[in-house]
Amino acid sequence: MPELKWLEGYSGQSVDELVALASGYRIDSIVLAFEQALLQATIPLKEAELTILAVESMEREVNNGGYHQFFLNAPEYGPLIVDALKRINCPKTADISATAISLLGLREPFTASQVEAALGRDPGGKLIEILVDRCDRPYDDTGEPIADRLFAYIRANRGSIRLRNDDAPWQLT
Repeated sequence: MPELKWLEGYSGQSVDELVALASGYRIDSIVLAFEQALLQATIPLKEAELTILAVESMEREVNNGGYHQFFLNAPEYGPLIVDALKRINCPKTADISATAISLLGLREPFTASQVEAALGRDPGGKLIEILVDRCDRPYDDTGEPIADRLFAYIRANRGSIRLRNDDAPWQLT
């Protein structure tokens, strides 16, 4: 089987056009293109669209620095992440994310300052060590194929996802 290509980014494709690329491109690169497209949106986002953004944000931030980095850099997705992960059938990662929220003592609406305050109350850095042991490492070890499951969710919910403003019949011109 030939090696799949990396999609270099979103360039105006429709949902169906991006989904159709799955036979020749890596799924994680296609999911990233969905995120890029949705970040350009100038319209209120639907649940399916927010699910994509929350999961992709979590993947990026946790993989680059752990759960505390996710909540510091993308607190707007914190309240959504557990339900988003359940929607895409990643229950283990949802449970780990709920544990991280609990350990940090976060309350809605989540803010970066809440996370900073939690970390500031722990000058010895034990909280980050606990997060690494109880959340970051288990996240790495879940075996849940998050990108694949997110793509399956996108495929199943494609009718609820809008990528190009010119495809939106409800938009005023």
